[in-house]
Amino acid sequence: MNQNQSIYQEILVEISEEYLNKINEYLDNYFINNLIGYYEVVYDEEEVNTNNKRKKILFYFPVSDERARWEVETVLLSLNINDYYIEENLIQERNYWEDYKNSFMPFMISKNFYLVPVWHKENIILKENIIPLYIEPGMAFGTGLHQSTQLMIQWIDDNDIQNKIVLDAGCGSGILSIAALKKHARFIYAFDIDINAIESTKKNLSYNSLEVELNKKIFLFECSWDDPRIINHYDIILANLTLPVFLKYQNYIKNISTERLVISGIGTEQIADIEQIFKDAFSIKSTLEKDEWALVELRKK
Repeated sequence: MNQNQSIYQEILVEISEEYLNKINEYLDNYFINNLIGYYEVVYDEEEVNTNNKRKKILFYFPVSDERARWEVETVLLSLNINDYYIEENLIQERNYWEDYKNSFMPFMISKNFYLVPVWHKENIILKENIIPLYIEPGMAFGTGLHQSTQLMIQWIDDNDIQNKIVLDAGCGSGILSIAALKKHARFIYAFDIDINAIESTKKNLSYNSLEVELNKKIFLFECSWDDPRIINHYDIILANLTLPVFLKYQNYIKNISTERLVISGIGTEQIADIEQIFKDAFSIKSTLEKDEWALVELRKK
């Protein structure tokens, strides 16, 4: 074994699909001790043709953390999730990333946008009028595999972004900002509370040859909705976040001057909640749905 390769504990959890929102909301608002990273297995070749409604989430901890499984099970039980399967594995960093890279292939994420993991960048031939989005998936949300991101990219592709001033709230990997820039947005203001997301956005701008636009057309901030630097006028706000975030920051969002607020990251059953939260400032213009996820486009009243 190569001593330079890091070894991690992998805690695999398999739960019913209906519990995914509970898990995601918890992870957005709370910490798990010593958690290095996690991701949902969105595409599982063994399950793709079985219509299986159970989902897998992988959690990664230091190999020395003897309480890792207990920490994950405590979260599940605190959320009243009793029906689950859990197992522990030791994995090497290289094996994890190589397996992930081999399973993440380029694909058409919308009518005109083609999502390309950076390790495939040199091996693809683009058809005419196809717009590539080169992304290095990391810890930041926004690989393009999740339905909520796909809905956002579809909306950007289908709407007039040219010369618009856009706020990318919770930018993650920067995928939405990059798509908006490639649709000729005038300016992008992007923020995230995680410095890793800001760094990830910078790297992905570089992969798309857009690093020259940093601090010219795109401006990045490590902050949240309550930072005075983002209280400004925007033509469009793109917010791929979760319902608790909208509940917490609703008053800040309502006070931002904007024509359109585009929300994703919510389940179809939460559309009514979004309408209720913003009913005094916005009205719903349109919705998009993919599987059990939704996008809501709101217009200022």
